[in-house]
Amino acid sequence: MRYSIKQYAATVVSALTDKSDKDEHKIITNFFNFLRRNGDFVKRREIFKEIDRVSRESKGVRKVVIEAAAPISQETKKEIEKNLGAKAIFQENINPDVLGGIKILIDDEYLVDATVKRQLDKLFSKNTLTTIN
Repeated sequence: MRYSIKQYAATVVSALTDKSDKDEHKIITNFFNFLRRNGDFVKRREIFKEIDRVSRESKGVRKVVIEAAAPISQETKKEIEKNLGAKAIFQENINPDVLGGIKILIDDEYLVDATVKRQLDKLFSKNTLTTIN
């Protein structure tokens, strides 16, 4: 790899800034060709993930992945956004195994796990239950 993933991402985000859709398409096509020539095409997923992160960061937008047993209300989303202090792009994953509560992943880095399943796992893993004879 001639350039780091971060270098590729920063360059592409800079090149795409304030461009028309037609120009963006041309830039992305040229970038794919460049990756192929440099032998870095196999890293395209990681590079585009970093491009997404850098682009959101430059706009002051956070990515929030929510996992819960049921859909989350707009009120809850607004509260999360308020606590983040930034605009958020939400991805919601419904998972009945969560049982209750919510799991929040922010920018693929910070995890808040306030699920009932986690609390139960934590409770039973400590062997804090005693039997009554």
